Amino acid sequence: MISKILDFLWILQRLYQRKIGFINVKEVNVASRELDNNYIRILRFLNTKKNFINYKEKLNSTNKVIELNNPILNTKTGVIWMDSGILEESTIWPVSRLLKWEPRPLFYSKIKQSSINLPDNGYYHFLIEDLPRFIETIEENVVKQVLIGSESNYVKDSLGIMGLDNYVVVKHPVRCERLIISEKNLGGIFSKFERNILLNFAKSINCIENFDVIFIDRLNKSKEYNKRGLKYASEIKTKLKNFRVKTVYMEQLNLSEQISIIKSARIVIGFHGAGLANMVWNDNSLRIIELTEYRMTSHFGHIASICGHEYLRFKCSDFIKFDENHISKILRII
Repeated sequence: MISKILDFLWILQRLYQRKIGFINVKEVNVASRELDNNYIRILRFLNTKKNFINYKEKLNSTNKVIELNNPILNTKTGVIWMDSGILEESTIWPVSRLLKWEPRPLFYSKIKQSSINLPDNGYYHFLIEDLPRFIETIEENVVKQVLIGSESNYVKDSLGIMGLDNYVVVKHPVRCERLIISEKNLGGIFSKFERNILLNFAKSINCIENFDVIFIDRLNKSKEYNKRGLKYASEIKTKLKNFRVKTVYMEQLNLSEQISIIKSARIVIGFHGAGLANMVWNDNSLRIIELTEYRMTSHFGHIASICGHEYLRFKCSDFIKFDENHISKILRII
């Protein structure tokens, strides 16, 4: 009953912050390097580098796995509040933007034993930012308890693949007696280090069948419909129908099935969206074809370069104009 009340109060606090509230605070963040020994203990240095352009940090300084004493954790986002403010290394978002939807928790429960957190900020952020760092926290530490703020299938599937059943769903902030985290940072989102962690995570999952060329379509076409070119989905499938392309809907598959399908592919075609992030699971060199309309970012080009994949991007309105010969060349069928 108390948990339900805290869930409700947290919903109200976030609604107030997003719709009504206004924060005008100059200093609401703190870096791990600024914490004294009463709050932090370094457990391990990681074999990866930050890329800060910052006089306070050496260039290419090393990320760490750390243990925090008495932080307040948003189990859904992974954002951590210390006494001085938001811990910079708990998020990749600038704190000035984060405060619009991440208020300082007024109500929370307390957890006494040592814990780790697996956040859920949507599948893309989960896969690229959160899962590798979660795995880093458990590699050399005895896991007392896993805290999750979401019951998304891919979150539970990930824990199942790792054989972790000691998780607790908490949908309101918690003050943890001890919390183990792997630092995030603004300058180093997804590296070969994180990619190798994910490959090792998925090494026991094999291909079920060989699909060769897959097209990742979406069941939910409402999100940024025009920007992503989703209105062209039917026309694109018509263009691809003569090329033995397998259409898949990742929303219908569990995580193991998604990994298996990507491992079987030679070419992956997909709309700008989280489904394309699954390219990380294939250790071979793929041809990645991103389809979009106005939503142009460097996200998937960067991930493809880290993975050693070839990357192409087309506007959907251009792709549907290509003739069969042109598409054959793109797919390298002839």
